[in-house]
Amino acid sequence: MSAASFSSDAAQSLFEAAYATPALSLVKDCGKAGSSERIYSELGKMWAQTRKGLELLPPAQCHVPQEGRTLEEDLEDIVLAKNAEIWSELKSQGVDLKIGDTRLYNMPSTIRKKMGIAVQAADAQRAADRAAAEAYARPPSIPIGTPAKDSEEHNKPAGGLVAAILANIAGANSGDGNGDKNEPSAGGTGGPGNGSGGVRGSQVPPSLQNAAARLTTVGVTPLRKAAIGSSLATGFLQEHDTVTQWVRAQGFTGHSKREALTDARAIELGVADYGVGFLASSSAEVLLRRILALAVHSAMGSWQVAEKIEEVPTESPLSVVPESLLKEIMEQVKNELKVASLAKQTQ
Repeated sequence: MSAASFSSDAAQSLFEAAYATPALSLVKDCGKAGSSERIYSELGKMWAQTRKGLELLPPAQCHVPQEGRTLEEDLEDIVLAKNAEIWSELKSQGVDLKIGDTRLYNMPSTIRKKMGIAVQAADAQRAADRAAAEAYARPPSIPIGTPAKDSEEHNKPAGGLVAAILANIAGANSGDGNGDKNEPSAGGTGGPGNGSGGVRGSQVPPSLQNAAARLTTVGVTPLRKAAIGSSLATGFLQEHDTVTQWVRAQGFTGHSKREALTDARAIELGVADYGVGFLASSSAEVLLRRILALAVHSAMGSWQVAEKIEEVPTESPLSVVPESLLKEIMEQVKNELKVASLAKQTQ
């Protein structure tokens, strides 16, 4: 028995946001894609990303298949039913689904194949990321008491986290580190990746728990601007396969290019670790707005407009006031000043 919908509201909402809505937009605007192959590939990728998101939902919010069925089977039925609905809906609206002179057909087997390719590519990328991170997670350290080659006082680090990192890098480059490769790093479990994009377990050492106490108990300044992160992410990923590709296509140079690529990397790792829902989080909101601001600055050569896009708290006491409320207050003040000015003129 095939599934018509998901068993939980969270799973259904994730499907609508990650597949149904962007799929409808993609097919409707298929004329911009260049080829039907591109459309099928994008649908396959969205299918794969949706499956990953559903797998990462908390137990209380996840979809529960009927006896004898699996999440993958139910998702496939729902995806294919949604595709049929999209093609039927657009046809009834008179939308001409053509790419050049070629008509775009609903091809379930092709889209299913593209989904499999996307899953394999994502798994391979996560494996490569974990392997690379493992290689650099614990570089050999410099043995205590080992003198520097030239002048110990001249090369002695000033202290602190950065100095410790530089010392470890120096030890790795010299090849004389004595660290135990089998010893787990601080706060880690020493095991392999956790299967959701991470390198080590999420065990938090007491020192970090205490250091971050204020962030977890008091919290941080909330977002001041209306959330547009989901719309930005949708736009970026409809234009290109990844946020990184979108950034590369903007023609950034210098420090802006490096920062934008770093922000894009953080966003993509967030999705790999926490699912598609990460793109709607406050963290992603800040990163996505910053990428857009860098793109606007790159195009205009000025920060006057670009800085208005960013979600950055200021030193002002008004930094905790939402911009919508601040704008409303300023409009009221302007109106009161106008009234006062008119009253003064009539006296």
